[in-house]
Amino acid sequence: MPVSTAKLLAPERADTSVSISCTGSSNPSGNSAQTAKITVSSYGKVQWANRYSMAVTTPTGQVLSVALNAQSGTTLTTKGSAKDMLGSWTYSIRGSFQATEDASTAWLGEPLNGVLSCR
Repeated sequence: MPVSTAKLLAPERADTSVSISCTGSSNPSGNSAQTAKITVSSYGKVQWANRYSMAVTTPTGQVLSVALNAQSGTTLTTKGSAKDMLGSWTYSIRGSFQATEDASTAWLGEPLNGVLSCR
């Protein structure tokens, strides 16, 4: 049976809005806690894509993943110590085409990469 493929491009940067909000507080033991909230309010549409996702790498190298919701935007929230949360965060947004519910037939698009800073 012949198989057809389509190249999925990266979302357009001009159509994509990603921001980070960082807040901190000290607890009674004197440790500083930090909350990072990454919000994707819009992203460029990719021809053939029927799903979108974002992977975020924290300053410590931890990778967090989230499916993007086109209707309401998407917010990813994570908490940790200030030393682990402050610095550069990288993100990668990509579209994918999933032909079957179990994802046995899927194509992953090229990523749109960016950097956010939590200070």
